[in-house]
Amino acid sequence: MKRNERERFAELFQQLVHADTQRDSEADAALRVLSHALLNYWGARQNDDAAHNAQITAQMTRALPWLAAFLASAEPQTDHAPIARQLLETSGRNTLSEEMIARRLDALAAAGGAAFSATPRDASTHPDRHLDIFCALAHTERRLAALGDLDAQGLRDALVDDTFLLAAAAERCEEAGAGEHGGAATPSLLNRLRDAIEPWRASDLTGEIASLSKPIWVLAGLDESDETGALMGAGTLNIAAKSRRFESGLAANMERMGFISAVRAALAFAPIAADGAGAPPAWLASADARAAFLRDFSVFRADESLLQLASALMETRGVCLDYLRGGAPLGSLSPWIDYLRGECAELAEARECTLREAISYAHYCLHLVNICDFAALELTATEQAALSEATREALCQVEDELKEFALLGQREGLSDAQADLGRFERARWRREGDASFLADRLSRLRGAWRSGVTPGPIGAPPRLDPDVSAHSLAIIDNLLAEAGESELSGLATIASNARFHGYQWLELLAPPDILKLIAICTSAARDLPGVDITKAFDVDLSELGAWASDPARGRLNRRILSMLLARREMADILNGDAAGQDTEMALRRGLVTHTRAAGGQLSPAHLLGGNQTVDFGAPAGAQSNMGPNYLVLQFVADPELKALLDLMGTSSAEDPAFHALLEQRLQVILHRHDAGDSAETMLDDSSQVMSQPEQASARAGASSASSTQKPSSTQAVETFSSSQPAAN
Repeated sequence: MKRNERERFAELFQQLVHADTQRDSEADAALRVLSHALLNYWGARQNDDAAHNAQITAQMTRALPWLAAFLASAEPQTDHAPIARQLLETSGRNTLSEEMIARRLDALAAAGGAAFSATPRDASTHPDRHLDIFCALAHTERRLAALGDLDAQGLRDALVDDTFLLAAAAERCEEAGAGEHGGAATPSLLNRLRDAIEPWRASDLTGEIASLSKPIWVLAGLDESDETGALMGAGTLNIAAKSRRFESGLAANMERMGFISAVRAALAFAPIAADGAGAPPAWLASADARAAFLRDFSVFRADESLLQLASALMETRGVCLDYLRGGAPLGSLSPWIDYLRGECAELAEARECTLREAISYAHYCLHLVNICDFAALELTATEQAALSEATREALCQVEDELKEFALLGQREGLSDAQADLGRFERARWRREGDASFLADRLSRLRGAWRSGVTPGPIGAPPRLDPDVSAHSLAIIDNLLAEAGESELSGLATIASNARFHGYQWLELLAPPDILKLIAICTSAARDLPGVDITKAFDVDLSELGAWASDPARGRLNRRILSMLLARREMADILNGDAAGQDTEMALRRGLVTHTRAAGGQLSPAHLLGGNQTVDFGAPAGAQSNMGPNYLVLQFVADPELKALLDLMGTSSAEDPAFHALLEQRLQVILHRHDAGDSAETMLDDSSQVMSQPEQASARAGASSASSTQKPSSTQAVETFSSSQPAAN
């Protein structure tokens, strides 16, 4: 480049920078030196390849917006969204989302790492996290942009072949309403990703689904050869250094042996619920559906045994964590045992190894899936991290137990009926009794798993914290003192098949309240039609949990729930007959248990007892992964109680007299049915707020509606029960 051309470039550079500011000689001189340095770099990189030269120019152009964002982020501020938005608008690229950038800048500021170092740093001894985060973001942008030239098949194969790319792409897609930046005429990377990967489409990403990318970022962070994964993800695991080296080495070995693709598929394509409901969505719930989806990837089309392993991991994902936390019985892991006893033999044949070695490979893959999910688990009941050295050891105990059970069945030649996990769980608790089994389940639901477990005697299950277990056993002995042995055995038997969904919030309750909720659900499952208690059945607690853990008034709502449960004796709950409520009845209020058919769109209003209707606000297609019929436990307040709770939730505590008046009125409403009939302890009944003519009119109208409005064969019908006997 000639001298006059260099000066023209410097003049243009000065004009662009000083477009809206007053120029001065010192600034012009600095810009002139900078422009000449840029030209020197550009000229040194040029060659005879026009495409290469264009790429060098594009790289220099795209660097300027990042420099501006880097400088802006060093200033103290609480909201980094404007910086991210400006960066995306000026760069003209839409590979990253505004949320991806702002989330990491917010975390950086919270950690106090957004200030420039006063002295030049030594990267090995004095890391600059602010600089490292920006380098990682820019690196991620470049790698995602490289996917733009691939077709759908190449895109799928590139993602499942690279953990870092898979995590970044999943995070780009997990924002259901993620917006676009830039005005590219070709389809954006976001749209192309969602078209290529069905589970990542916006319609499949709901608020019930946990973060897609966090577990994959944990897996990417285990790669010690590339620190970018740890910078973009959750950072280092909160476990001992020795354990972390084991996890990193395990991930490297599984990748070297060709099994890591199955782990990636399970983490990326089988989303689980955020609050504990470990099951894939309905369209991936069957083996045929999972196989059809996985065959879109070349690596699984070429290896049927790897496809079967990925399918089994997708089906089992999250269930180990649910069992550890008390949400699911051990029998819920039977599909994994079925895989180890069946299709795992094809893995051994394909890899030319023994069945025991193949089972070990599958075991380690399951462990990687579980450890990544555990590290990414967000708990609402406490800010304590879910994964610790103690909880990791407890998880390993569960996984080792599954492996040994499968190997025992192989060694002893057990039939499928004999190698049944549910049967095994009941047998190993038989010596200690039903009360001890219930105490273990209660202890897990109340959070005892956080302290880890200790190995039990030979043939006995691992032990939770002995103090918590003893306290749970004392609660069971106290509440079930008046119940007979048959009632206790029945409760334990039904509870051994109950799988709770949305149960995480139970840790916020007192242990006796948790036990009573378990009894209410199991009694309703026994009495309501459509639920087979001899097999695993599902109980959805998410709607009650949303009410009990409401950010604005969750504390008040939990107090109401506790007061309501305190008025119910355990013997009355266990002896309740939800199926025998065919007498004339009003709308149920209080704790209402009902069955809901899984799949399809639920009608907002359903027949109740043949003569009333009620809207329980069931979301369309809610919990389609449960079925065929599952229980739902909700709290339903009458208009008077609802208004009182609204008033109590918004009233100020500065007026003690008014607050005492509200408390008094609350006691009256809760005590309303206790004064009339000792057998009637419903929280509320609409007959108490209607006049006699209104009741007669309502009954007549409902009777007419029930005679003319028949549920169609395609309409999901709910069967209702309250936790209390029917009203007279």
